[in-house]
Amino acid sequence: MASGYDLSSRVPFRLMKGRLGVYDKRPFDPAGTTAAQLEQQNRVAELMKMIKSMNIDLDTTTIQKIEDLLAQDKIDEAGIVLTQLDPKIEGIWHQATRFGPAGGNRQQERMIRDKRRSLDHAVWNSYQAAEVLRVDAENRKPVRALINPNKLKQDYDDKIISVGFEYNFKCGDVFEWLGTKTHWLIYLQDLTELAYFRGDIRKCSYQIAWEDEDGIHTTYAAVRGPVETKINFIQKHGISVDTPNHSLSILMPKNEYTMKYFKRYSKFYLQGDDTCWRVEASDWISTPGILEVVAVEYYANETEDDIDNGIVGGLIEPIKDPNGEVEEVDIIGDTFIKVKKLYDYEFSGTLADEWIVDSKYPVELIHDPSDPRRVSLRWTSTFSGQFDLRYGDYTKTIVVESLF
Repeated sequence: MASGYDLSSRVPFRLMKGRLGVYDKRPFDPAGTTAAQLEQQNRVAELMKMIKSMNIDLDTTTIQKIEDLLAQDKIDEAGIVLTQLDPKIEGIWHQATRFGPAGGNRQQERMIRDKRRSLDHAVWNSYQAAEVLRVDAENRKPVRALINPNKLKQDYDDKIISVGFEYNFKCGDVFEWLGTKTHWLIYLQDLTELAYFRGDIRKCSYQIAWEDEDGIHTTYAAVRGPVETKINFIQKHGISVDTPNHSLSILMPKNEYTMKYFKRYSKFYLQGDDTCWRVEASDWISTPGILEVVAVEYYANETEDDIDNGIVGGLIEPIKDPNGEVEEVDIIGDTFIKVKKLYDYEFSGTLADEWIVDSKYPVELIHDPSDPRRVSLRWTSTFSGQFDLRYGDYTKTIVVESLF
């Protein structure tokens, strides 16, 4: 959706669908009317309104002549016809001509243009001017912007960024402030600013890393907390036991990987800190592009977690397939299964034989009466384990995984 101000054509267009009812000009169409023609058409239309407001009567023949000239894209001729009607109209025409480069015929358009001109000057000459670089930008080139102070506290640092719409900054973007070598998260946009993008940003003091089936991921995070001032404990039979009670409020970009991992009860570490945290609640609805997470202190697992690199489960070795590569003639089916679920297996050869599992294992076999080479099985117990499924001289080792 188009947003911003097209400085090349000097034609204002809608910043957001339905937001500005006063913007009734159609967007610039490169395949149709040129920017200059559209600008002059608008001036003629505005001039017609001014003439009517001044009670200057136009006969039907004159109106038809103007409409024919406009239909033939003879904009200047239409303006001449109008200015010849009355000397006062010529001054109005010249005024409308001057309004074009200033932003438009309406005062709001000219105010937007003036504010954008002020930004373009300030990003090079202001004390708050800065160079910023988006972390995920395809074109790795710094952008000039304004960063103004907002709120500075001990546990967070908020500022305001102003940058042109053409750079496509939005909520959820993380950028590096090159002058300070710090990273910042855009977490709120000021929609009342029409000339350029203005939003609230917060300093990202930490990174979070985690591992899933797609590999290792990292994200920048703006962290607040902990703010607790006392220790929680329970006491029973004269024995006192402390319970972890520190809490964090975290803002991070919302994307496919953060949404998938940061759900309730997920554990993580802040890079450079050995405290383990567990997600208590998350808010992915309130602000587009932002995921807010509330986490509490939790117990670290030194045997499974890679605490040095801050990755939960980083020391767990991946389970290897005990069967090796599948042969041309072999038993086809899942190697890793869950308890109480039904799985299908098939022998890829032509040999007709019998499916066998040692009776000491809690395995239920369901044979296919139409094809002896097919069988379904289910691990009927609630604990994990491992067993061999045999078909003639062929054997497949099946691993039953835990539910947790």
